[in-house]
Amino acid sequence: PDLYILWRGIFAAIELKVGKNKPSKIQLVELSRIKDAGGITAACWTLDEVRVVTAQIAEVEVLEHLG
Repeated sequence: PDLYILWRGIFAAIELKVGKNKPSKIQLVELSRIKDAGGITAACWTLDEVRVVTAQIAEVEVLEHLG
């Protein structure tokens, strides 16, 4: 992935894409491994999609504090 985010124990990996590009098979495998290990993963084509992922990180943080 192009971006790795570690925020207060929450791990996320984002593969950045442009235009009609799609993640390669190896990129999809790596994202799957990270997700299986409990991370948040995504392939994003726009800044708004990246913002959705960062909102998911914040949501997990809130839920962990409530739980």
